[in-house]
Amino acid sequence: MNYNLKNIFMDKLEKCTKNYNNIAVAISSGIDSHCILFGLLELNKKITAYNFRVKNNNSQDYIYAKENCKSFNIKFVDCKIPTKVNKEILFDIIYKYKRIKKTDIECIYPFYYLLPNVKEKILLTGVCADGYFGISKKAMIHYKGSLNKLNKFRKDYFSNTDFNLDKPLSYIAEDKYQIKIKSPFIDSKMLEYFLDKDWDSCNKPKQKQLFLDMFPDEFKKIKIFKHTNLQCGDSKIRELFMPLLNEKINIKKRIRVMDLYRDLYNNYFNNQISIGG
Repeated sequence: MNYNLKNIFMDKLEKCTKNYNNIAVAISSGIDSHCILFGLLELNKKITAYNFRVKNNNSQDYIYAKENCKSFNIKFVDCKIPTKVNKEILFDIIYKYKRIKKTDIECIYPFYYLLPNVKEKILLTGVCADGYFGISKKAMIHYKGSLNKLNKFRKDYFSNTDFNLDKPLSYIAEDKYQIKIKSPFIDSKMLEYFLDKDWDSCNKPKQKQLFLDMFPDEFKKIKIFKHTNLQCGDSKIRELFMPLLNEKINIKKRIRVMDLYRDLYNNYFNNQISIGG
């Protein structure tokens, strides 16, 4: 077992929750959020787990997360996302919080349906944990075979706020709901720990093996869904936005949603778009 990494993680988790006993966790069926759950259980915190899904879609992520919480007697809250995109929320993300990337917009959007359900003062997420492992498609193509390149990716990931969702989610949570969002995976000591770990030592025999090794007994008891971005897979979150291409806001008749997002951002100050469009 890798005690050094677990000590780093538990130390950061304890600091994140020092002044709180009741903790909300954004739960998926992935490794990162379960590390948070297991760590909080060791700290004897009272946990409520919040999961979002598109209404009437029993995704694998939802099913596994719910079953896993039941296995550890953790309260599970099901936050449903309507099947039609709320354009006021979409415009809020693009204009007020200045997000233009497709992945950012579609990953932030579900939190507008999760956060109103949160009763606790703090919400923990697994945001940024992926940055240590280089498991995105781009990272595996370009950085997997070189520790130097992987480390550059890691450092860029944690230094560039356009590279991760920690800051925009924090702004939204505090601005609208007075909830603090924290990720125990954003930690300088943890980053330093990973800098001598190549891709194979982090991800073999299983993906994110170093995180699995922190709580080996607990992970044996649950089901983990293969890593994917939260808007992808069978979540149907990504598909929610496709009908926007057929609406009046698509002035330039774009065929890709990513181009429509860019148009919305660029046209905002020209008053060419209205929420009612």
